[in-house]
Amino acid sequence: MTLIQIYNKILWLYYGDTIPPASMAANLNSTYGIIQGIHQRLQREWNYWFMEASDTDTILAGTDTYTPPADWKCEMYDGFRTISTTGLYLTPLTRVKINELSSFPDPLATGEILYYANMAGLIGFYPTPTRDTSIFVLYYKFLPAPVNNNDEDELMIHGADCIVNGSVMELAETLENANKYQAYAQRYAQSLSVLRQLDQTKKSANVKQRYEDY
Repeated sequence: MTLIQIYNKILWLYYGDTIPPASMAANLNSTYGIIQGIHQRLQREWNYWFMEASDTDTILAGTDTYTPPADWKCEMYDGFRTISTTGLYLTPLTRVKINELSSFPDPLATGEILYYANMAGLIGFYPTPTRDTSIFVLYYKFLPAPVNNNDEDELMIHGADCIVNGSVMELAETLENANKYQAYAQRYAQSLSVLRQLDQTKKSANVKQRYEDY
């Protein structure tokens, strides 16, 4: 569903009309309004298959950090791998905590990259590579919040019921409508369960393909 379709459905479910009071229209459809808030909340609380993304980069010799893409949320399990010089093989890196990097016997060691750690917006590597090293990264990204009437993304296609039910729930809470809030909180939970079950099915089917297509 597009943003305007979701917007109109929310209004119809709550008001029985697509023309709400002016104050509520602004609250629903503003950049930081209810719809965008639910859209972002769904992504913060779960890593869905349509949030999967990949990146390739070259870590230059003597460089021990990687800057993630702007849409980065977090890496996937086993998400960092080095690419062999022939380009035919991927070698997984081991994730460690940032304090473990500094506790290694030789924190300034150089050689082939073996470990990585999250460090305040960057990814740190150990040892520091002695040659330019290509890496392949699997990560979860944030989808941008919809702002235009015809905007539509994978979350709005597969999770439209979650966005609609969650938005009606939030609207009912704002307007202190306890009965409608309770009803749509239940509907939101049900639609969320359906979306997460679909996510598990999609991921199970895709698990082998992620690295084959790098």
